[in-house]
Amino acid sequence: GNRSSATMDKGIADRVIDAITSAVWEAGLVAVADAGGSFERKDSTESVSVDGVMALFDATHGKIKYPKIRLKTESGKKLVLSRAGNRSKYAGQIMLTDGGPFGDNVYYGRIDEGGKVFPARAMSDDVMGTIRNLSADPVKVAGAHGHETGQCCFCSRTLTDGRSVTVGYGPTCAGNFGLPWGD
Repeated sequence: GNRSSATMDKGIADRVIDAITSAVWEAGLVAVADAGGSFERKDSTESVSVDGVMALFDATHGKIKYPKIRLKTESGKKLVLSRAGNRSKYAGQIMLTDGGPFGDNVYYGRIDEGGKVFPARAMSDDVMGTIRNLSADPVKVAGAHGHETGQCCFCSRTLTDGRSVTVGYGPTCAGNFGLPWGD
């Protein structure tokens, strides 16, 4: 077409703005207000750590090629935690999204190998609270997800076995993520 070089595709513009916002946020230069919630960085030196989440993913090493944890926040937002692949600039880190296809997903941020959260513009108190709860008590959070949805938060399979329904996730996933299951 006949577009001026100053005109930019809206999708590209949104991605550029998100990248700049994330970089500014991570550098601690400015507290960035979130359009969808009230999550605010308290000060530029504050470091939120959720190393319990990284421990869950580390437990899967050699067992699952692409581990994911699928949850819902208290307000019903989808939250998917997945490890970035080897070709990503954040290889090995945990990506926090709504689970949509790359480029069309909501990106909440990431967790580095040390368990430090790097929030993106879409991060909210709701999402951050879910991540903190998962880090502090993965058995409780995974079990609650299974009880609420009838599905395992790790593999998305429907829970049918009585013991799995009671626990909230299955024995295979419990073993893969290093969580207790049954007697």
